[in-house]
Amino acid sequence: TFLTVAIKAKALLEDRYSQFILVALLIYMGYHQGDIFAVRQSLALSIILFSGKYIIDRKLIPFLICIVAASMFHNSSPIFLLAYPIAAIRWKTKIVFFILILSSFAGYLMTSLNLFDWVTMLPGLTDDAQDKLDTYSALSAKGIDATGTSKNVDPRIAFISGLLRKIVVLAPLLIFRKKLAEKYDFFPYLFNIIIFGAIFYLTFGSLMQVLKRAASYYDIF
Repeated sequence: TFLTVAIKAKALLEDRYSQFILVALLIYMGYHQGDIFAVRQSLALSIILFSGKYIIDRKLIPFLICIVAASMFHNSSPIFLLAYPIAAIRWKTKIVFFILILSSFAGYLMTSLNLFDWVTMLPGLTDDAQDKLDTYSALSAKGIDATGTSKNVDPRIAFISGLLRKIVVLAPLLIFRKKLAEKYDFFPYLFNIIIFGAIFYLTFGSLMQVLKRAASYYDIF
């Protein structure tokens, strides 16, 4: 727990990234409730957050070292490798908005069709992946679905709830994108990382909890 908090604090408590450090910490702890718990992925997330500075400074080797270190605690960490090239992409706000809308419709459709049952039948799954799917199937038998939502809750309602939570974060970023980019040279990199995380979450997060957790590597920014 100490390392989890200490590494995140080191990443967050830099004047370069926030002029209102205490507000930044309050928002972070409110949005990522429970992330200070002593679990392997929380420590991996701390290292991933710390690696953000190397994406902004375009230092590939230190970034890769951070990914390797995070992978030692959770094997889903390499998914953040995509962040390095994605951060440098320059795309128009209209295109971003269109992709987010498309992702929302795709995610809602997959939620409605309950595609998790199809995922479990995919050929070529590794033993580790199959074990995870079996675990989620066992949870399903106990009344908890593959996304971690109680079966007493309509998964479509749960998806819409997650979508609204994303809108609260994304709307100000999209509206004030130009002004923020002019004021903070690092903003375009963080913007791309956050947007990609939202696209991944909205598109695939409805399939199973493990994909929601994978999106958290991008959401943390």
